[in-house]
Order: sequence, then C-alpha cells, then structure tokens
Amino acid sequence: YSGCSGGHPFRLEYRRIDSNTAEMWLVHDGRGEMCEAYFTEDLTLELPDELLRYQSVMLHLPGADAMVLR
Repeated sequence: YSGCSGGHPFRLEYRRIDSNTAEMWLVHDGRGEMCEAYFTEDLTLELPDELLRYQSVMLHLPGADAMVLR
C-alpha cells in the first residue's frame, strides 16, 4: 500500500450474498497520506465464526478477480 509511513490499520469486512455464500474484503485506512512510498506487511486477521459457517467464501482484492477461498 502507499503512504508516508507504514503500520496503517486494516480491517476485515464481509457480507452474506445468499444462505451458502459470503464475500469478504480488506479495508485500508490510508490516514489521508498522499506520499508515493510503498510498504509491504504481513497481516494476520482472525476470521469471525459467522464467516466460517458459509459453504463458499470469496475474497475480493483491489484490481483483481475475486478468489474463492472455499
């Protein structure tokens, strides 16, 4: 991600599409930084129990097709 400093907060959001399918995505808080530096970080996020109950879960990434995780 781009910004002036690393360590930006991310949060996981998700929604139910139908009774068997959910989709999720990461939301990045850029803190309004307009710098052109680019950072890479490894993130570990816990998936909510509710999300694990769906038969199919899709992850949406910016600029890419959705990935089916299960």
